[in-house]
Amino acid sequence: MKVATNDKRNGDTALMGQKYCGKCDTVKPIDDFGKSQNRKNGIQDYCKPCLNAYHRSRRVRKGTEGENKTADMKAYQAEYRKKWLVDHPDYYKEYRAKRRDHLNAIKRAWVAKKRNKI
Repeated sequence: MKVATNDKRNGDTALMGQKYCGKCDTVKPIDDFGKSQNRKNGIQDYCKPCLNAYHRSRRVRKGTEGENKTADMKAYQAEYRKKWLVDHPDYYKEYRAKRRDHLNAIKRAWVAKKRNKI
């Protein structure tokens, strides 16, 4: 299997079955690299240990912040929904009154579907 090499980094030192990793600055066997459909040669640019370390650090960095952001957003949306319903008390009554026929047709179709399953 022929591997495209980065001549600036390792020149002719890359042998068949080896590839240069720019993260750890070493030439390693191809088995140490993952597959990639986005690369011309079908192999990742960085070796598996380097990619694993990168993704691990990224999860640590983003993990706690991401969870907090999600929880904060859910709390904000719940609070906003409560405020909105207080400000618009008749919205759902009006919605149902305007669309009563359509909503009843949906309900009838749902009930019929459930009866057929039983």
